[in-house]
Amino acid sequence: GVLLAVGWVVTRGRAGLRTASFAGGGVALFVGAQLAFRYFYYDDWLPNTAYAKVVIHENRLKAGIAYITDSFQPLAAVWCVLLLGLLRAAFVSSGRKQLIPPLLLALGWVGYLMRVGGDNFPAWRHLPYVIGLAAVVLAQLVAEEHERAGRFTGLGYFAVSIVALGWLGTFCDPNNVAGHQRWQWDGRPVSKVLARAFAQERPSIAVDAAGAIPYFSGLPSIDMLGLNDRYLAHHRPEGMGQDLIGHELGDADYYLRRKPDLFCFGVPPCFHGPRYATQQALVKKRGFRDDYIPVRIQTRLGARPLVSEFWLDKTGRLGPKREGGQLSIPAYLFEGNPPLSRLDGEHLISRFERGRAFTRVKLEPGSYRLAAVDARGAARLSVGGPGVQMSADLASPSEFVLEREAVVEFAITATAPIEVRGLVLSRR
Repeated sequence: GVLLAVGWVVTRGRAGLRTASFAGGGVALFVGAQLAFRYFYYDDWLPNTAYAKVVIHENRLKAGIAYITDSFQPLAAVWCVLLLGLLRAAFVSSGRKQLIPPLLLALGWVGYLMRVGGDNFPAWRHLPYVIGLAAVVLAQLVAEEHERAGRFTGLGYFAVSIVALGWLGTFCDPNNVAGHQRWQWDGRPVSKVLARAFAQERPSIAVDAAGAIPYFSGLPSIDMLGLNDRYLAHHRPEGMGQDLIGHELGDADYYLRRKPDLFCFGVPPCFHGPRYATQQALVKKRGFRDDYIPVRIQTRLGARPLVSEFWLDKTGRLGPKREGGQLSIPAYLFEGNPPLSRLDGEHLISRFERGRAFTRVKLEPGSYRLAAVDARGAARLSVGGPGVQMSADLASPSEFVLEREAVVEFAITATAPIEVRGLVLSRR
């Protein structure tokens, strides 16, 4: 808005002051309303992403310059038009008043992108503004030529060539990967499974890609990269500005304090291992190692299977559930030979391959009846603890007595792939 007002004053002198005043006043009104809303609603003058991304650093300036120069080839048509308009405005007086404002806006936006460090996503998503301004400049050039000559001249043919060049540059652009980089949509089936399987628990989930799983699932979420997290955005690391823009925030201790029920590292469908330094520090902390276990959930996107690898808090709301005199142990909590779980109706059912998987639960003393829920296939179920050593068929209910409070291990040993929803302990 400021640049547009300046452009009108530069090109029209005092005659442009009135238009510039109306434009500047309108912009000031809306910007002021936005600032007031942000201050009273968020208690801050700046958006959270300003703290999460913007920093004055030499590396950011270099990245911003590289972002613009790397676009010269794929967006050659745009830069040719802007250069032609700039030369026309500098050396030809006709049409200058119409050309300077959009050129000034384009230059201002390019300078802003250089200063903030450009972007790291595909398809030059921050440059459509400049492309639109180049279209305005090209239309003005062709209109002037047509008005002067009264016919379709060489400049008109140039305009057609520029449009063709723009299409060719986009088609051949190695950065134009939006057609096959569709991981965002992998988040949809993953999210739907989480939302249905844990509809009662409503677990919180810590994510890197905060626009996918939180959006599709509607579950409470923690943005581990801080773009949507006030604490992380206001506790920036030292030396910020040296790494990838928007991916520098993080705090392992803060993640543990928030204690999410699930961690999803990377983009959907979620990775087993962490990608960023603070997350790598997180998985080494004792609190994480003691409480979180890997859980695999299978979904599908059309005919394509997707396997999500989460880290689940076995001590939280997705762990063993006590209701009255019963204790339910979901099968996805088993470790050692972790199963692959899928949605079966409204619940997760887990598939165990050959081998031994186990889980440990702290129990009070007493007599217990143990039964598997929805077991499909033959396997051995063993129970081990102080004074307790027993083994039985998974499909057959069994009983045991625990003399004192202790941590009891339940193990499933499969000689062939089986499926089971979980175990139920009834205190007698």
